[in-house]
Amino acid sequence: MPKLDGMTQTGTLVGTSHPEGNGPVNSDARDAINRRLAEIDEELWSLGPGDYSSRYQLHVERDRLRDRVRGSSDADIDRSTEDLLSELDARRKSLKAIQESLVSSAGMSGGGGEGAGSFDGPADGVKLNTEIVAATGAKELAERVAKLETILTERGAI
Repeated sequence: MPKLDGMTQTGTLVGTSHPEGNGPVNSDARDAINRRLAEIDEELWSLGPGDYSSRYQLHVERDRLRDRVRGSSDADIDRSTEDLLSELDARRKSLKAIQESLVSSAGMSGGGGEGAGSFDGPADGVKLNTEIVAATGAKELAERVAKLETILTERGAI
């Protein structure tokens, strides 16, 4: 666990390098948070389909860490190019995994016999994909990938 840089008299963490602190986020803390967010993405995709408890805990942690750095629009500017490339790679992998999990509605037809389930062709495929995208945060993930790509392109790194 990284050390704390200091505390105020009220006990608020100041310039903490620990991702779970509640004070201002310095570049070390931001880097630690982003590394943990990348780890969480990997852990989420490695979970079994029925591991709802672990998935929920990881989503809660991810949301808490995202909230921790939210609002700092210049947060990525201070980060190293290597760190940004690492995060970009992890987020691209997560986005690709989401895209691969989407249901292809090409060639789908309703049917199946009695007891074949309630899937009724392309319309249900579109609905299911919409729910997958919403549940996985794919839109936000794609926005983050785009932001990272912009920063790295400006730096000449990609």
